[in-house]
Amino acid sequence: MKRLAKLITLSAGALAAAFYLSACGGGEPADKVAPTVVITDNVTDTTATGPVTFTFTFSEDVKDFTAEDVNVTNGDKATALGTTSAKVYTLVVTPTPNTEGTISVSIAANKFADLANNQNAAVPAVTQAYNAKASAPTTAPTAPTALAANVKSLYSDSYTTVSGFDVPNWGQLQMVSDVTIAGNKVFKNDKFTYQGFQFDAINATSSGLTSLHIDVWSADATPVKVYVISAGQDTESVDIVPTAGAWKGVDIPLSSFTKINKAAIFQVKLDTAIQPITKVMYFDNIYFSGTGGGGGGGGGSSTAPTTAPTAPTALAANVKSLYSDSYTTVSGFDVPNWGQLQMVSDVTIAGNKVFKNDKFTYQGFQFDAINATSSGLTSLHIDVWSADATPVKVYVISAGQDTESVDIVPTAGAWKGVDIPLSSFTKINKAAIFQVKLDTAIQPITKVMYFDNIYFK
Repeated sequence: MKRLAKLITLSAGALAAAFYLSACGGGEPADKVAPTVVITDNVTDTTATGPVTFTFTFSEDVKDFTAEDVNVTNGDKATALGTTSAKVYTLVVTPTPNTEGTISVSIAANKFADLANNQNAAVPAVTQAYNAKASAPTTAPTAPTALAANVKSLYSDSYTTVSGFDVPNWGQLQMVSDVTIAGNKVFKNDKFTYQGFQFDAINATSSGLTSLHIDVWSADATPVKVYVISAGQDTESVDIVPTAGAWKGVDIPLSSFTKINKAAIFQVKLDTAIQPITKVMYFDNIYFSGTGGGGGGGGGSSTAPTTAPTAPTALAANVKSLYSDSYTTVSGFDVPNWGQLQMVSDVTIAGNKVFKNDKFTYQGFQFDAINATSSGLTSLHIDVWSADATPVKVYVISAGQDTESVDIVPTAGAWKGVDIPLSSFTKINKAAIFQVKLDTAIQPITKVMYFDNIYFK
């Protein structure tokens, strides 16, 4: 009897164990292990020069994994993943154009799960160095529109070169040449630190010349100091900041040069101010322009624009826009009346909204304060149209400060885009910019003026 009881006891224990295993899923233990992933990419060299394909190889089949679950810095990710199985996914990331740096790819916790609903732990960042800077321009700069009669040209396919023009060597490591890009001759300097151009003296005053135009191309937006020089004077300069990997046209008002004799200009000097470091730089369409003959010059101009200004190309992420169809307007934007005879409106020209002032003397724009320093903003862009090239003083204003301005000179009867370096404004607090003011400085005389694409970048 004792032996039988023991057998019955053992049989009951085995039965209980079998019942327990059956309740847990037919004898298999429950899956409690979180899925893991290994991230690799397709770049065989140290540095990527184009789009990078990242591959996500999981330890087991996963679900609910999408492109939105992947954190990416310094690149634009595709909107959807590629996949070859429930364990392998791919994502294409395109580096930020015309920049150099490191792409970072990571995944936060609880972004995907295995088939047993185990959520993932955070996946540390995987990085890939890249260089998306163009090494040379592939397009020509925008062709000039200034009338030849109102131009004194140093270098341009569009105009006759002034007499006495020369490209001297002033002791720098000079490697200069003319190269043809998209059918247009441009000036290339393979080891640019500084370069001078000299010519028979120009009387900008009697010739009605009001600005110096320069097109510049730089792979990495190396700033350039521009000197306009009369006899014995080359200590005064204006900074221009190129757009990395793209042509940028700049018009510098001659009023910016207060120390020179504008009746006897005979040299222009370009300088990176970083020697002995050298850069590969390209220049074109270097010319003085104005109304011609010290007056007139605007006869026959149209009374209103018939075309839209050139569409902006700056990345939206790098822009704080006051007025433009191309970007979102900054918060708090307003067009106040500060006592002027204000007749302003939005008008549509060639499908593009522009800002028109029928009786323009001056106009302010205000907005929630912008910290240009922390936002990496270096310039203010403005497109302006004036029938008679009325100059405009541009003020960038922080609290209590509107006495500092930069002059821009429109092209009569044509849109003109101007980029003003914020470094031109030395008295303001660039961490607290809250107003921009435009002023003809000829009130009570009024003008019909048009503006568009007013933005910091």
